[in-house]
Formats: sequence, C-alpha cells, structure tokens
Amino acid sequence: MQTRALALAGLPLIILIAAVAIVEYHRPQRGPDMLRIGRAVVHIELATTTAARSLGLGDRDSLVSDSGMLFVFPDTGSHAFWMKDMRFSIDIVWLDDSARVIFIRRAVAPDTYPATFDAQSPSRYVVELPAGYARAHAIELGNEARFLNGTPLSSIPAQ
Repeated sequence: MQTRALALAGLPLIILIAAVAIVEYHRPQRGPDMLRIGRAVVHIELATTTAARSLGLGDRDSLVSDSGMLFVFPDTGSHAFWMKDMRFSIDIVWLDDSARVIFIRRAVAPDTYPATFDAQSPSRYVVELPAGYARAHAIELGNEARFLNGTPLSSIPAQ
C-alpha cells in the first residue's frame, strides 16, 4: 500500500520530466545565441539550412531590438539577399571566412523587392539586424563577429 502511494506521488514528476524531454527533442537545434560584432551584442537566431536561409525574416511583422538572424552558408561565395515577403527594413552585414565585417547595407526597405543586395567580395556569413542597428552600435568594416560563449562561427554546420 505504501509502495503504491509512493509511486503515485512520484507520477507528476515523471510526467513533467517526460514532457520537458519531448519539448526539447522537438525544439529546433540552436547554437550559441549571443553574437558580438565589434562592441555590439545581439541575440541571434541561426539560419543554417537552405529552407531557413530562403525564408529568413520573411513573413514576420518585426524584429526585436538587439536581435538578429545569422545566415551560415556551407561555402564562401556571393550571397545575395532580397526583401521578398519582408514587412520591415533591416541592416544587412556580410562577414568573410574569418567572421570579419566586409560590407554593410543599411536600412534596406521592403519596397526594394525584387532588387538583390550582395557584398562586393565573397562572404561566408550574413547577419540581418533591425534597420539603424549597425549605425547606432558602431558596427563597421573590419569588426570581428564571435559568439559570447567562445564558439567560433566556423563550427556552426550549414546545409
């Protein structure tokens, strides 16, 4: 009798642990989520697959200040961006293989679609930020981008 009561008392804890495990299993894989670019620090979402990079920030109504999206490409090359399905303006920052800022396009508006925007030299990573963020936080050419936890950008796998 006492064993059964003890088992029933532990049941809510077991259910809670199972629920947390299920949620964590189905959560999109996230890498480091704090990125420093120069002196600026942003909460970052990762776009590492072709589908995620294609969607980007499209179909959203806004981007929270001090947040952005890091696009990780499998190869260094020409990575052009457009404003398809965008509802707000953004700053676009291109980074080279060593995660240094090589080009910045400020305040790109949704009405520029279907125009495309690209860096003037090959890039490996691109960061989209709220319009005005790059200027307000003094992000400039040559700044290094790195995760606050020390994970190098190059360790984030891209598909």
